[in-house]
Amino acid sequence: LVLTAGLALCGLLAAWQARSNTALTRERFDAAASRLADQLTQRMERYALGVRGARGAILAMGEAPRRRAFRDYAESRDIAREFPGARGFGFIRRVPKLEEQSFVVAARADGMAEFTIRTLTPHDDERYVIQYIEPIAQNLGAVGVDIASNDTRRAAARAALYSGEATLSAPITLVQAMDRPMRGFLLLLPIHRPDASAGTPAEREASTFGWAYAPVIIDEVLKDFRLEQSALTLTLHDVTSSASRQSFYADSQESAVAPDLPKARLTRALLGRVWEIEVHPRPRFIAELNLLAP
Repeated sequence: LVLTAGLALCGLLAAWQARSNTALTRERFDAAASRLADQLTQRMERYALGVRGARGAILAMGEAPRRRAFRDYAESRDIAREFPGARGFGFIRRVPKLEEQSFVVAARADGMAEFTIRTLTPHDDERYVIQYIEPIAQNLGAVGVDIASNDTRRAAARAALYSGEATLSAPITLVQAMDRPMRGFLLLLPIHRPDASAGTPAEREASTFGWAYAPVIIDEVLKDFRLEQSALTLTLHDVTSSASRQSFYADSQESAVAPDLPKARLTRALLGRVWEIEVHPRPRFIAELNLLAP
């Protein structure tokens, strides 16, 4: 009787411990996944502060800024420390098709003798030309690109124009980072003429002469998150459109996940887009909880 009672009690205690371990693990994992999602959201929103600063610099220079003046502004900021993961900040100008040649002449006289407009696909509409981008060394391939010649880039620019807010594009391949296909983004903020009204969509259309922008690559955004050394893995999807789900990042160690826990799936509205953030625990995550074995 004593032996039977003891075995029964041990079984009950083991079952209780197993349930307790599962509940605690789930609680700690959900909290860790939420912190990771919040960290990513805050990082992306920090870049919005950067494009606001670039917009302020352009407005201070007037509608005809100078390349040297914009470079001086960029060099006055510690971009690597203030905005870790950002490729830089720049200015995109709206150029009517009939003014394209005169714009190129002026741009060449503004310190870039080889400046030319480059389209990604042919079109006959207004140009949205990357006029300035700093630091230029790692972004030279983007100078002169007409973002209106790509549907995804153009859609983001138009969305920003009409909303008046910093707006993130869907995943794209940046021209200055062709080795990172569909892992880049443009963050765009419209620049309105300060003396013009911009209360309605039509007024914003008429008063916007360009955009402050930042090119971003998700690998560089996450570089100091140290995911490779952490107990979690991360997968990211753009789910803004109900008709499509674009995966644009997966931790290289995603396969080494703990099978005992389901993934956490969190959704964040982010600068005009909706991202789905999947987080998986690795075996290391459970081991570091130092749970009592049933």
